[in-house]
Amino acid sequence: MSECARHPPAPLYLPAFERDACGLALVASPRGVARHDLVVEALTALARLAHRGGGAHTDAPPDGAGLLVQIPWALLESERCLAGAPDPDRRALATFFLPRGAGSDIVARLDAATRAWGWRLVSWREVPIDPTALPPGGAAPDIAQALFRDEGGDASRRRLWLARLAAERLAADIGPEAAVVSMSATTVVYKGLVRPADLGRFYPDLTDLRTKT
Repeated sequence: MSECARHPPAPLYLPAFERDACGLALVASPRGVARHDLVVEALTALARLAHRGGGAHTDAPPDGAGLLVQIPWALLESERCLAGAPDPDRRALATFFLPRGAGSDIVARLDAATRAWGWRLVSWREVPIDPTALPPGGAAPDIAQALFRDEGGDASRRRLWLARLAAERLAADIGPEAAVVSMSATTVVYKGLVRPADLGRFYPDLTDLRTKT
């Protein structure tokens, strides 16, 4: 008898390790071409995962939903957000949740925190939202995006990670309502305490044809 026959491999699924968990869907193009219709398909997939924690079938507030996509540089360029970072290989985008009205007060502090790692804040954008997409009684923080330019000369992702850690320490100092949602040179996260089917309505960026992934 062979060794494999005496010790068959464990199954891929073991009931003992079953846990409640959020749902996850991945939508991708095998050709690697960024398209807006992939964003639409991702929003459709997200809506169909509502039973995995989105709270679609209860009266309780939803647990929230989110989407990770490529940064919509074309959209940001149309809003004149990229003037301070013309080199596509040396820029990054961060998204923040902030207490109401706190955005203008932290720009200088954020720039100082990240510039220590070679990333300079060059523009600040209030992310448009549709509050009518929130569940009854729901409220949203201020949501902002910051564009950073790499001044370190080597487009180091390690320095970008360290800059994010510095931004997270600043958010912790601001209070529990502040958070770094994402900070990357390639991707951005749109998320919120909304039902999965309402995420695209909550963030008009996601239904803009210039947002491609």
